Amino acid sequence: MFVSRLYKLFTLSTVIDKANLYLKICNAISKEKALHKFPEFAKEIELFISQDPSSSKKYLEWQLNILKSQPALAPEIADVTNLFHKYHPFLENKELNSYQPQDFTELSEKLQTIKEEREAKKQKRKTYNIDPAKVACGHKIVYTSPGENPKYEVLLITNKDASMHFGKDSRWCIRRGDKSFFEDYDANNVVFFFIFNKHLPKTDKFAQIALSYQRDAQNNILELQCWDAFDTQMVAADVEQELDDNEIHSIINLTESIAQAQPKSLLAKIDSGEVPEEELYKLYLKENNPETKTHLLGALMLQSKNPDLLRKLYNETEEHYYLLSNKYLPLDLVEDGLGDEDYNARQVALENPNITMELLLRNMDKPEIKSVISNRTDAPLPVIYELAKERKYWTNLINNPITPSEILVLISNDGHFSASDGVQSAVLEHPNLTLELAYKFIDRGNALKRIEDLAGKNYTLFVGDLKNYRLPIYKAEKMLMSNTLDDVEKHYLRKYIASKSANETILSELLALKDSDFITKEDKSNLRLAMCHNKYLPLTILEALAYDKDINPGNIALNPNITTDIIKILLDREDFSPSTFATLVANQKLSPDALRLVANQWLQYNDDDFKGILHMIAIHPNTPADVLKKLIQSNMSDPAKEYAQNRIIK
Repeated sequence: MFVSRLYKLFTLSTVIDKANLYLKICNAISKEKALHKFPEFAKEIELFISQDPSSSKKYLEWQLNILKSQPALAPEIADVTNLFHKYHPFLENKELNSYQPQDFTELSEKLQTIKEEREAKKQKRKTYNIDPAKVACGHKIVYTSPGENPKYEVLLITNKDASMHFGKDSRWCIRRGDKSFFEDYDANNVVFFFIFNKHLPKTDKFAQIALSYQRDAQNNILELQCWDAFDTQMVAADVEQELDDNEIHSIINLTESIAQAQPKSLLAKIDSGEVPEEELYKLYLKENNPETKTHLLGALMLQSKNPDLLRKLYNETEEHYYLLSNKYLPLDLVEDGLGDEDYNARQVALENPNITMELLLRNMDKPEIKSVISNRTDAPLPVIYELAKERKYWTNLINNPITPSEILVLISNDGHFSASDGVQSAVLEHPNLTLELAYKFIDRGNALKRIEDLAGKNYTLFVGDLKNYRLPIYKAEKMLMSNTLDDVEKHYLRKYIASKSANETILSELLALKDSDFITKEDKSNLRLAMCHNKYLPLTILEALAYDKDINPGNIALNPNITTDIIKILLDREDFSPSTFATLVANQKLSPDALRLVANQWLQYNDDDFKGILHMIAIHPNTPADVLKKLIQSNMSDPAKEYAQNRIIK
């Protein structure tokens, strides 16, 4: 019953939620793409998918990359993936894709340790035995229907033992002794009533109804929730309508007035800070219920300003790490927490507001402490440089304002990492950004403004004219030849000309530019890509691009004016792929001769996985009849063959 309302005190879950962790969504790869990319791992792919804990195959590509590097066999990789899925909230780094093959063994060991720690804690939990005396004092009959055979009996429930005893025939969560659900509600000032319908069999969902009244700090009713015996939540009006019973309406009115008058429980007083520190400690020493004791300890952790008491609690309690974030805890105990073998203890210690850089540096052997240091603005620069050697701290470093520009350059030069929009945005907003580094992201939306700030020059109007095609191409070509432009203006103007010009001389000069002529190493390839999309591009330039091994054949295939001769050049390239066929056939201007060449080449593959390309050829408006006849004899689907046959007849 009831989703647990976690008490406001400091709990393990809030520790984990507050920690500085990397959060990034993994991109799933389909089975078909996986088989195409890793055909040698067909059996392993089946294994990974059959044991996928996410049901979305989001871990598949990472698993295959690990398998390819051979740090472990497929069954072990599958086991580690399952452990990661289950226990990743307890890891300092929650991004699976950031773990490289060389990190696999360490990740496996970490997850195994976390598993053992969690299982050990589960085994420590004792079965909660109901105390008859507590049942007797934990309930009160507040209403009984009139007559010799009363229909309803209503109980006010004030403790866990009574909730377990009287709720045993329901599915409510507060009947469970091994969980703290009742204590969590109780601490949040919730009042419970159980309604028993004695005229119904116990198996009926309305044989028992629970009412929970959520109250504010002044005991005013905020909300009423109703639950049938099967733990289905309802509003009061639905209960009255379902039972069609005026007596229920009267019972709800009665329980509401009782709930408002009911004094706060001890846990509710503790939760609202109404119990003095001295009394809290006395209660803590006397309490035997582990869940209540946890609440008391949490309250002491929040309220106590007495270093001596905190030291005493720290030394006496098994769960002493709850105290590690208290700013009045002596620093030697905080440092003790930083060196604790328990990961969760270290995380709580890192929340302490008084933690010094000196303490962190003395315990820098722990990864989560390195992560905190990488976020701190008082971290020594030599340490920042050292942390930059480990990729897992880069996200923190690019968001740390003290990170030197050299480290920003190092991180930005990692193409895979810097491809993220978040990373690029963080680098561009960094106070130590240099003009040269800003150039690297020049085509990103907010880069131009930063470049203007750093260069002290306004480029907005000039770039706006190019993006909105307000500058005639002949003027752009003349401007480029004037040699009066700076590097930023050349960057934008070259790209504009490459995408619009038909001037073979100027385009040839652009092709002849060296890497040193560009402000970023990506500029050269981006310029060629712009040419591939240029519908005015001279065929001599397109042919030169087709021979360029640095340009993907698929980009050449995008040009609407591609010829049969250029397609032959592409077909001879080793990097020509099935996707390039699809790009070619999607070109509605492709000539009959070109379609004949593509079809003849594709029919040699006879690959069932790519029948769609044959279908595309069949429906292309320029496909000649002799090609359609060949397609009919191929392994196309019957509807596609019928379509091709009808085209021949017409």
